[in-house]
Amino acid sequence: MVADADGAEALWTRLAALDWRGLRVLLPTTPGGRRTLADGLRHAGARVTEIDAYRMDARAPEAIARDWQAAVPDAVLLGSPRTATALIGAVGAEALRALRITIAIGHSTAAALHDAGIPSTIPPSADFSATVAVLDAARGSRETRA
Repeated sequence: MVADADGAEALWTRLAALDWRGLRVLLPTTPGGRRTLADGLRHAGARVTEIDAYRMDARAPEAIARDWQAAVPDAVLLGSPRTATALIGAVGAEALRALRITIAIGHSTAAALHDAGIPSTIPPSADFSATVAVLDAARGSRETRA
């Protein structure tokens, strides 16, 4: 099942239409992740078992900054609020503001960037082709963001 938009809320909107009463659901999660699906499933009557399937631990800020400086990026693609926060902490918000484009996959990532004063573009859908189209449009534009 694919949601109509990005994010857990959109996925839960699709899943909420199903009957979850008494079903056992295994939900892979990440420590500190959003609770939308787990809470929604439980509220709908599912018996949810959560397992920590992966962790997202940021590298040392110095290492991120060193790689950033070596890459000399024109654009950045960020797929989660935590990734955005780690990158901002390592290279500073001004470095992201100076890019041609910052792409946020999803509204929660865009909100984290906005909170740091960084404008971002959200592709119309959270898939590869939509993201490439946004990057291609930015590449064709010689103007930098204001």
